[in-house]
Amino acid sequence: MLPRGEHRLSLCHPDTFQQLFGIPYLPFMTFTSDELLHITLHQCPWIFQLGLLGMEDNSRYADYRAKILDGFVADVTIGWIDDVLGYGLYSNDNLDKDAFVGAYTGVVRPLLRQQPDHNVYCLHYPTRWWSTWLLVIDGGKGGNEMRFANHSKTPNLSLECLFDRRLLHFFLRAARPICKGEPLTFDYGEDFWRFRQKLHEA
Repeated sequence: MLPRGEHRLSLCHPDTFQQLFGIPYLPFMTFTSDELLHITLHQCPWIFQLGLLGMEDNSRYADYRAKILDGFVADVTIGWIDDVLGYGLYSNDNLDKDAFVGAYTGVVRPLLRQQPDHNVYCLHYPTRWWSTWLLVIDGGKGGNEMRFANHSKTPNLSLECLFDRRLLHFFLRAARPICKGEPLTFDYGEDFWRFRQKLHEA
């Protein structure tokens, strides 16, 4: 990684990650309690439980699944950009289209309906359409390198989900070939910008 004010790359140990960003490094999704894990399993949409999206038939499914379960992250650098954007994420290698880059990790927790307490690192976790539960993967409370991938309307990463053992796992894959040193970005979606100001149409 390349911390703010530094000019030399350094390896990012989990302890260093926590010291720099004030949150734990999480290679996997984490649940605040066993009870919430069981609620999340129960609230999974039927379309995923019944395998109706066809991901199980995808030839890359086994490879993506293995990487998620292993906590794999592609060779990337977290680098300081400026005081407005903060940090960004960069590829250290050339990546082929569809290459697995990393799972989006964080703390899975409920989101309050009446007083939403989400932050810019929260990723909506789908539940059954009639459910009273709103869940998010909160990368603001912990996460991995993927939380530093910035937004773009012309992104080089695609946010995908994979269903495994009744849990949804979100991950980023290369949407096209990516060159070494290129910033890694994905489209945060219109819902993210509903109450936020875009700096530019990047």
